[in-house]
Amino acid sequence: MKNYKAICVFVLMVASLFLTACQKPEKAIPVILLGHAPHDHHSPLYIAAMNPEYFNEHGGIYLKEIHFTKEYQPLVKGSAVARILIDSSTGGKELADKIKKSSRK
Repeated sequence: MKNYKAICVFVLMVASLFLTACQKPEKAIPVILLGHAPHDHHSPLYIAAMNPEYFNEHGGIYLKEIHFTKEYQPLVKGSAVARILIDSSTGGKELADKIKKSSRK
């Protein structure tokens, strides 16, 4: 009887290891560094970020706010497809330099 219990425990351990090994690892979502100057001609970014309910209802794609004006997750039918880090400045060379520094991290 003891052998029967030991065999059952061994089979359950092997089965659980097998099932764990067969699971697909979660794919890491990409990080998008988005630099922009906070001018009125960049308003589509602000509109998309401030109206997630509207975009979810009218297309199933919307931005989930992680940190206001700094970090968002675009969601497609409820699943995160990326992580967006937003860096704003006055524009021009200053913005390009900030993006270069961020991409090296």
